[in-house]
Amino acid sequence: MDPIPLIILEEHHEAFYTLVAAKKKGWLGDQPYALLHVDEHSDMSLPRLRHPLPRKRDPIETWIRFTYNELDIGNFIWPLVYLGHLDSVTWFRFQHKKAVTPRHLEICTTDDRGLEFMTAGSLDQTAYRNRPDRRSLRYETRSPGESYAPDGPWILSIDEDFIAANPFPKIEDRVIEITEASYHAFLRDPYHFLRISPGSKPSVFVKDKRYFLNFNDLPSSGVTDSLQVLDLSPRYETLNTLLKGIRRPPELIMLCRSLKSGYLPITLFPSIEARLLRDLSHCYPTQLIRVHEIIPDSVKVEYAFYPND
Repeated sequence: MDPIPLIILEEHHEAFYTLVAAKKKGWLGDQPYALLHVDEHSDMSLPRLRHPLPRKRDPIETWIRFTYNELDIGNFIWPLVYLGHLDSVTWFRFQHKKAVTPRHLEICTTDDRGLEFMTAGSLDQTAYRNRPDRRSLRYETRSPGESYAPDGPWILSIDEDFIAANPFPKIEDRVIEITEASYHAFLRDPYHFLRISPGSKPSVFVKDKRYFLNFNDLPSSGVTDSLQVLDLSPRYETLNTLLKGIRRPPELIMLCRSLKSGYLPITLFPSIEARLLRDLSHCYPTQLIRVHEIIPDSVKVEYAFYPND
């Protein structure tokens, strides 16, 4: 058996261009794939775009720029479904709030520019029933003790926060320098867009006559601190049991760190990633690849990528 490409992602939306790159490199076939999504979060939000999705013939550089400019860590799966790369998604979580039995879902665009989308169990009862770009998806959830048996070729995607997730993401680099005018504008405006945007808790401060904005400077969560002493072995064991029960191996594995977004506790990261890599090597022969290794130099010069290690 040939080694399976195992791509380490920094953040999960990089799966969007990684899957496309895998097809362009011949690691995957051209057909739709089933996705086993191992994650504390579904990542099934719908994006609202400023630019249309890339076309199949577009170079990988276009797909990479689109990922970083248009998508986020919670809305990359539906675009892959819409483009025909995925036709089945199974979300495996340690404890689901509510199980989802296999169901049929559809997606289409709602405008001719292809910037907004709609999903439904069936689009036949909607105003978009005649849209020519309808795509279908089989969606379901899995919990520990339940098996997974894909009908055809499949992809494994694991977010390391499956093992230990910050319920309130702790972003390390959240301070940016701003102008004096922006500083005073924020202080004086009770309806400043950063104050009223959902989930946004910014503050501003002055240091050495320079002006800064601190994004989401919330106190440390006690739940987050408790992860340091939590017994994580059941999570590793349930994942290993699930994977060993699948007869056919995946054709691609993606392992996402979720450090930059703050969902994976940075103090637990080294041990969690090492354990997951070891366990995966016991299940499959793998070829380890860092996501930035598949990015062309022409794109690397545009962004300040962080080291993978």
